[in-house]
Amino acid sequence: MNWGYVSALNNAGTLRHTGAGTSTVLVPLNSSGSIDVQGGTLDFQADITAAFDDSTRLSSTEGSNLVLRGSLSGNTTNKQVFSPNGITSFVGGTESSPRQLEAMGQDLGPNGAGYYQNFAYGVVSLESAYLQLVDFSNNAAGGEPEALYLDTLSVPAVSTLHLKGIHVYARVIQGGGTILG
Repeated sequence: MNWGYVSALNNAGTLRHTGAGTSTVLVPLNSSGSIDVQGGTLDFQADITAAFDDSTRLSSTEGSNLVLRGSLSGNTTNKQVFSPNGITSFVGGTESSPRQLEAMGQDLGPNGAGYYQNFAYGVVSLESAYLQLVDFSNNAAGGEPEALYLDTLSVPAVSTLHLKGIHVYARVIQGGGTILG
């Protein structure tokens, strides 16, 4: 599917991708709704910020892929339905203009509780990307800084992840890229 013939994609409900193929979105996304990837790949070619605010959610199934050439942010506190279990890929960005990922999980330390209904990701993959973690919103209970929980972190040699002092708990770390404190 190719939605490249409109000036923007407006999502006020749920944008859902199912099936084994790839849907490519070539235009900016204006979204006050949810994104649900239940198979295949949903690839946003435009430099967008996918913002998940209030009751919106991001969900994906294991093996599916959401590709962003922008940032992922939001003030949602809806941790029960925020379940990106698939691959969330970030493409592009530079040190002077990084992609950003909002750390939303309550920092419960390096134990299994942090992975359950706590804004945990399946896989975060950087593809020739410079990704910076941020904590702009209070997503989790309490006032402490939040953390990023994920099963697998992939930072290949041509990518950089800048933690900005935010704790990251990953069961598996792959690649030979740069991880800055």
